[in-house]
Amino acid sequence: MNDNLFKLFDPKKNNISYITSLPGNYIFVLREEVNLPDIGITPNYKTFKGLNVIYTGQTKKSLKQRLNIHFQGIARRSTFRKSIGRLLNLTLIPYGDGKTSYSDKDESRISNWLQDSTICYYYINDTPDLIEQELINKFSPPLNIQKTTHLVSNAEYSLFSSISSIFKAIVDKLTFLSTLSWKSSVHN
Repeated sequence: MNDNLFKLFDPKKNNISYITSLPGNYIFVLREEVNLPDIGITPNYKTFKGLNVIYTGQTKKSLKQRLNIHFQGIARRSTFRKSIGRLLNLTLIPYGDGKTSYSDKDESRISNWLQDSTICYYYINDTPDLIEQELINKFSPPLNIQKTTHLVSNAEYSLFSSISSIFKAIVDKLTFLSTLSWKSSVHN
């Protein structure tokens, strides 16, 4: 794949309206001299255009809408935002539908971190699911946990999987407990 097909989106310089509403792929990279929040593991980054790749994704609908969700949306609609929030040690809030998110203040903190710390490259195309797997295989982004087949090391994969499992178990428990609490308050 030709790297020159990817267009730059810098959230500090460009407005989201600058991005097309066509389908395609995107790559999130860290700005120069920026790292992911420290959780005791130093990822072995691969680079795109000289910058460390942390996540890649795709949309069959609109790049503009998808990137807006990542940069300014809520974690309920973006596992990437949810991962950043976890790395920032923010507290997930369970919802009755089984999904989780962060408080408005924490969502704002995630948005600010993404704007200050990342740049995005996007590529307009009609086969984003095929290209996404190609990008994951090429870059092994540390925050593409679900579709990554070869993370940098088994130890990293195990740690991220454990963290993800722990958070899911906590959210499931909190969701269950909040349901019980709600039922109890309705019947009293």
